[in-house]
Amino acid sequence: MLTANQIAERRRGIGGSEICAILGLSRFSGPVDVYLAKAEGFQQATNPDMERGSFLESGVADWAASRMGVNLSSHLTVHHPSAPALCTPDRTWIDDAGLHLLSIKCPRFGGDAWGFDGTSLIPEAYAIQLQWEDMVCRDAGWKLSRHHKLAALIDGDLRIYNLERDEELQEYLLKFCRDWWAKHVETNTPPPLDGSPGASAWILRRFPRDTRPLRGATESDNKLMGALRAADAGLKIAEAEWATAAQRMKEAIGDDAGIEGDGFKVTWKANVKGSRVFKPTWRQYE
Repeated sequence: MLTANQIAERRRGIGGSEICAILGLSRFSGPVDVYLAKAEGFQQATNPDMERGSFLESGVADWAASRMGVNLSSHLTVHHPSAPALCTPDRTWIDDAGLHLLSIKCPRFGGDAWGFDGTSLIPEAYAIQLQWEDMVCRDAGWKLSRHHKLAALIDGDLRIYNLERDEELQEYLLKFCRDWWAKHVETNTPPPLDGSPGASAWILRRFPRDTRPLRGATESDNKLMGALRAADAGLKIAEAEWATAAQRMKEAIGDDAGIEGDGFKVTWKANVKGSRVFKPTWRQYE
C-alpha cells in the first residue's frame, strides 16, 4: 500500500509500467488508469498479480545475485530533470563495465511470450519498461552501462535476459510521454475510454446510480448503439469461429497430450479430476 507521500510523488510523472499502459501494451491498466492516477491520485486496488510480484521480488533478486555473482542495491524513485517521467529501478549492480540496471518480473504465466536463449524474446512491455528506466536514470545523471538485465521467474525457473540500450526508442518514448502529459494531464482532459477495468470503475464513480427517468435517444445515442450492436455481433461471430477452430485443433491432437510448433504450443491434457483441459498459447511478441 502506497503512502500519501508516495502517491503525491508519483503524480509528478509517468513511470515505467505507466508508459507501457498509455502505449496500450499493459495487461493490467490503460491510459485512463494512468490519467486518473496523475490527475486525481487514484490508485488501483491491489490484485493477485501485484501481490505475487511484491512478495517474490526480493527472493528472485537474491537468486539472480547469486547466479550472476554480484551484489545488488535498491534505490528510491528517480525523476527526469526536464520531463514528467520517473522510475524506481528494482535493483542495480556495478562491475568493470559500469552501473547496470536489473529489472525483476514474476509473471503468473510464462509460456511462449518468453524466449529461452536469454537474449532475444522478452515481452515487449517489460523491455520498454527497462529502456524507460535507462533513459530516466541517464538523463538524471547516472553513469550507466549500455547493457542491463531482466530476471524473471518463469514457470518456477529463474531466467536472466540481456537488454541493450536503444536510444532511438528512448527518444520516441520521451516525446510520447511529453505530448501525452501536455494533452491530458496539464489540460485535465481524460483520454478516450478504452474498455479497461479502470475506465469502467471511473464511469461508475461518476454515475453511481440512476436519478432520472428513461429518455429518448439522440442522434449521438443512435450512433453509439449502432457501434455497440456491431461489436456484439462481431463478438458472437468470433466466439463461434474460435469454438470451431478449437474443435478442429482437438481433433488434430487426438490421443496426444498436445502439439508444439513454430511459435505456438497447444495442450489438451487431463487435470487432477481426469477432465481434459484445452490450453493454446502462442508468441504474442515477435
